[in-house]
Amino acid sequence: MKTLQLTALALVLALGACSSYEAENGSLFGTTTWAGADIDDLINRENGRVFFDKDDLAVYQVELTTSQEDLTVEWRARWFDDQGMEIKDVTRAWRIIHMNPYAATPVRSIAPSMSGVSCRVEVRKHKSLGR
Repeated sequence: MKTLQLTALALVLALGACSSYEAENGSLFGTTTWAGADIDDLINRENGRVFFDKDDLAVYQVELTTSQEDLTVEWRARWFDDQGMEIKDVTRAWRIIHMNPYAATPVRSIAPSMSGVSCRVEVRKHKSLGR
């Protein structure tokens, strides 16, 4: 069963690799992917890094930039353990950020537990409830 889950995770990561940004630090790994093709040409990812904080929790941070008009996007983080299993996080939700042209907008996620070693941040265009 674990082999099937790891294979599925590898496939998901491979499919997202064409539009992903990665950071690595020893056993820690972080990636940023787009959730939707309509955002690929609007946002750039830079300065990704992954590290342990003072409480020994993994942290993934990346800066998002746009050269387009003001842009509102949503992001969420998904954390995985060293076996590739997703860590349940009751606080995981899409978060809204407003991006100004040519300004770096930091996105930062802290693992929900000490078993978190891999983070995937997903970014998508904001969809207002009125549309």
